[in-house]
Amino acid sequence: MWDLLLSLALDPSLQHMSGATVAPVPLTATLATATPLARGTSFYLDEDNFQFAPRTDENYTLGTGFTWEGDERGGADAHPLLDAPLDGFEAGARWAANRLFGLHLRAANRPAHYARTLFATAFTPEHIERADIQYGDRPYAFLIGWTVRRTPDASHADRDRFAFWRSEATLGTIGSPVGELVQRSIHAGLRTVNGSDEPVDPAGWDHQILDSRFGVPTARYDLTRVGYRRWAGMPGVELMADAGAELGYYTDAHSSVSAALGWSASPLWTFDMHMAHPGLVAGTPQRARGFEAFVFASVEGFAYAYNALLQGYGDWRSDYHFSRRDIETYTYELRQGIVVGHYSVDAAGGRRRQLRFVLEPYAFRSREFKGALARGHAWGGVRVLMSETFDLSMR
Repeated sequence: MWDLLLSLALDPSLQHMSGATVAPVPLTATLATATPLARGTSFYLDEDNFQFAPRTDENYTLGTGFTWEGDERGGADAHPLLDAPLDGFEAGARWAANRLFGLHLRAANRPAHYARTLFATAFTPEHIERADIQYGDRPYAFLIGWTVRRTPDASHADRDRFAFWRSEATLGTIGSPVGELVQRSIHAGLRTVNGSDEPVDPAGWDHQILDSRFGVPTARYDLTRVGYRRWAGMPGVELMADAGAELGYYTDAHSSVSAALGWSASPLWTFDMHMAHPGLVAGTPQRARGFEAFVFASVEGFAYAYNALLQGYGDWRSDYHFSRRDIETYTYELRQGIVVGHYSVDAAGGRRRQLRFVLEPYAFRSREFKGALARGHAWGGVRVLMSETFDLSMR
């Protein structure tokens, strides 16, 4: 079964199968022109208090972000400044490949779907009430960044079998004081709501990774091969597998398998379950309006070479960090959730609108470092996504 699923992501022969369409390899390929375009916004919040389990204010303790996404055809509707992290990195890679190896790689052609996310994520040790360094436990860490992701455009949303490349790049900072401010604000609000002294304010942010007044610049690039298969029915079944690698503040190889069961108005490959970039490209529903409801689950494995949120940049601006030998090379992450939504189609104008609510009652990540205080951790999340798809000829 694993070989079958992974072959969806890795087998190049998929592009020759009936019904398959291959989206652009970010540096080389060409994509045909599409008539429908999609755009949308989304918001996500991961927090310990959302999990259907005892609350734990440690490890991955907060993640939040806002995404603005849309199809881009060319220069007229492109956003060069907003997409600069991804397009700029790939332009530099093409230049380096040409100068060093004599390779002439082409840029990814549009139309393509670009999702841009402003996000923040925070990590803390177990005893946040302590102001001293908690040796052996996870250091405080805060990352704020701007991620740009490229996937196929809305013209591919009706494919039952599909293989493509997904690329994304992030620019951000690690170590700003914003993390402490956000956590203190959330805890103050919870104390007011609960009428109690819990949760306490964190006292150890002065020892965070790369502690600085404005944060220390960081970046990453990820390139992933994705395979997708859908079986229509009542309910429908979807499977997705991917394999890829990233370079930067996270440097690793990764692979995942995801599944969905239910009634969905959009394919699973448009709904990225990662914390930093939830996306949505509306499908082509048969009715003028309707509802969707499905459950999903995913398991993802990582082989880490470097994790800046645990290792920092060595001793620079970090009075406590882990060395490489103390980092777990192999980790995994489990996610599961429930999705409900509504869609409508304007027959006169051809516009399709979609609203989706996502609840993740339980997500789990295995331990990321070694030692007596190392442990896996769980959290929950909520997401709200809105999208619109329209035909150019009907605008």
